[in-house]
Amino acid sequence: MSITEKIAYLKGLLEGSDLSMGDKEKKIIDAVMDALSSMAELITEVDDDLSNLYEGFDAVCDSVDEIEEDLDFLFGNIEAPELGADDNEREMMYDVECPNCHERTRIDEDTLLEGDINCPKCGELLEFDISCDCEECEREAKE
Repeated sequence: MSITEKIAYLKGLLEGSDLSMGDKEKKIIDAVMDALSSMAELITEVDDDLSNLYEGFDAVCDSVDEIEEDLDFLFGNIEAPELGADDNEREMMYDVECPNCHERTRIDEDTLLEGDINCPKCGELLEFDISCDCEECEREAKE
């Protein structure tokens, strides 16, 4: 039972009761019931607004998920480090998606830096242009 229904029920109980009240008591009870009705309407509006807010928040979360997927496609998804060949070294793995068949493939950093691979599913040449303009990379390039 909603709050509005509960207040309507209370009004019905008061109207159907055999309570003997004077004008002062009746005015007080009517004022209390009016205040309760106003509060119930406000609570219902706030509840509706909150529901709309949750729906909007869900839509924003869905949009953020789509943006993350797009960024993963464009820049490669950096996953948790995995054990390397000698189990002491950890390598960074990247997810790349073939623009032709949309097959997702995981590659290591060395493969990425080689510049290209063929898609394991359709054979399309996947080229990677990795360039960085940070100070550390510029220093390494000069050495």
